[in-house]
Amino acid sequence: MWKFLTSGVMKRIFAFAAVAAMVLGIGACQKEGPIGGRGQECVTSFTVQLPQAQTKTVSEAENVDVVYFEIWNAAFDKILASGERVITNGVLKENFSLVKDQRYNFIFWAQKKAVENGFQSPYSWDNLKDVKVDYNLFTENNKDCYDAFYAVKDIVADGKSKSVDLYRPFAQLNFGASTMVTSVGEFTIEKNVVTVTSVSKSFNTVSGKASSTDVASVRFEATTGGLVQDETTDSKDLKVADKSYYWVSMNYLLVAAGYEDNVEVVAQFYTTGGLVEHSIGSVPVQKNFRTNIVGDIFTNTSEFTITVVPDFLTPDKEVSLN
Repeated sequence: MWKFLTSGVMKRIFAFAAVAAMVLGIGACQKEGPIGGRGQECVTSFTVQLPQAQTKTVSEAENVDVVYFEIWNAAFDKILASGERVITNGVLKENFSLVKDQRYNFIFWAQKKAVENGFQSPYSWDNLKDVKVDYNLFTENNKDCYDAFYAVKDIVADGKSKSVDLYRPFAQLNFGASTMVTSVGEFTIEKNVVTVTSVSKSFNTVSGKASSTDVASVRFEATTGGLVQDETTDSKDLKVADKSYYWVSMNYLLVAAGYEDNVEVVAQFYTTGGLVEHSIGSVPVQKNFRTNIVGDIFTNTSEFTITVVPDFLTPDKEVSLN
């Protein structure tokens, strides 16, 4: 039997359908408690990405597994939200509920997760504007577990996708040996100690500069011996200007004078053949660049080539000191 709806029932159905259409039509911007106060919500999608690896080697961010973030207001004087997220294969995709058309400042800091499997991170902060570095916690030198990356992003909440590239705040200091053989035969490295003057101990993510007053001479000590890349001496893993060297030392440091500076470096290599020591003045270091000191480190005491090359950045910049 067919039944016909009365006009009152039909009006109620049409009214319900109209409400449903309104709800479905809101899309990415809704009034449901966005970060930063009342207003129309915009879900903004972020893709946070570490630099793409250039080679299959250390210092390519493979140990970085967590991203810490803070969301600040437009005046950069109040934290609205903070948290941490796991980053997988160098990429983090995250949605944030923000007030539509409002301006925000995001700070991202990526590193190996603090206090994990016996590892204690040397980085700490009251807020991510100012990150402190405790070089006493660099207990596994020549390892890339201390690698870290950051970015600051100023955005307007418009519901559009945002891309954030992270960069290293440090300079990387490397030593490379052209040979591991002397006139009396092969040898192995039992430990090495690299001391660098005027290293900064704090970094301001907003300005992108390390402190020029909170500085110290830092002693990096690798007591386990061997090379940076592996524990053998059968491969040359440090590539500099189309040449290959045995990678005997690697350390990260904050450049005290803003972005670039010259430092004094004293390197001591304790080998099965005895102590080899070099004191090198006026070594150029630069934020997010690699300084490579290469040459006959174990057979010659005076001639080195020092190059400053981009760490995930271009173009190359070289300085030759002989």
